[in-house]
Amino acid sequence: MVTPRVTTGIRQQGVHAVQMELACRGYLREPQGEVDASNWPCPWDQAIAAPMRALLQEVLTGCVAFASAARA
Repeated sequence: MVTPRVTTGIRQQGVHAVQMELACRGYLREPQGEVDASNWPCPWDQAIAAPMRALLQEVLTGCVAFASAARA
């Protein structure tokens, strides 16, 4: 899950900040059983990461659009 929130910045001066906290389970297949050196870190899996990647792209595109509109 992605939880974007404004954490710091100086809005009056047009400086904004977004903090995103990402849970590993949003983009990695969690190992079965106990985590140890044989199963961590997990290998990259495009299918597992695809929904998170799409959401991040949407969030960051919105951030760029917001910043671009503010400069116009």
